[in-house]
This record gives sequence, structure tokens and C-alpha cells, in this order.
Amino acid sequence: MQVEIEKLHSYRQSVKKIASFAKEHCEDVRGIIPNDFGRFYEAVCRLPYVEDSGDEVVARPRIVLEMDGADCKKKCVLIGAYCILHGIGVRYVVMSNRTNGSPHHIYTEIDTGGGNWIPADATYNDNKLGQRERETFREVHSYE
Repeated sequence: MQVEIEKLHSYRQSVKKIASFAKEHCEDVRGIIPNDFGRFYEAVCRLPYVEDSGDEVVARPRIVLEMDGADCKKKCVLIGAYCILHGIGVRYVVMSNRTNGSPHHIYTEIDTGGGNWIPADATYNDNKLGQRERETFREVHSYE
């Protein structure tokens, strides 16, 4: 039986598992607002933000959709899966806006064509597609 929810111990392990769940289980989002990334992004933004309780946890898209909300990691799984399913370039950005630069957040960026990457951070309801925050630390992860 394949693991569908996994506890993680580092942000690098988290981002690899996010990308893995998105790629391996992209079919989980088939039929959810097909062929309209903007509407899918807005729907993910509207999912309530719910922090992990204790352990860092990532889940496959189907499990995330069954939850009462999601944190930034789980929302990245949903956005990543949708992009992979629909042939949209996606990458994952680990970042910080803290003065000490310690990483604490992850979001997706999508390729709008020709290598033009824009933020698609669906963590909070008031986030806007393309909105970029101040970053004191930024690490981009791409998985083909």
C-alpha cells in the first residue's frame, strides 16, 4: 500500500514530497474546474488555512481535498497536481520574509510561457495570482 500522508523532518524533504505527491497523484484533481487555472487557484485560496498540529505533514491531493483546510504545503500539492495534469509548468519556492532569513513558507510559481514565472501562492484567501512578497530567503525547486 502506498503512503498517502507523510510526516516530514526538513523543508528540503517537504518540497520533494510535495512535488512527488503532485506528480504521482495529479489525476486526483481531474474534473475539478478543468482548463481554468485562475478559477482553480481561487478555489484553493478559499480553502481555510489550517496549520499542521505538531509534525510537518504532506498528503496526496485526494486526501487534501477531503480535509477541512490546508496549510501552504498541502495547497502546493493541489496547485502542483493541477498544473502537471494540464501541462502548465510549475515549480516550488521555499522562502522567508523573516529578518533572520530562516525558511518557513512554500508556494508555487507557474510558467506563463517563455520562462516567465509568476507566483501562485494559494495559502491565504486574500492572495492574488502573480502577487510577490518581500523575501529575505528564496530557494527554487524544479522537478520534471
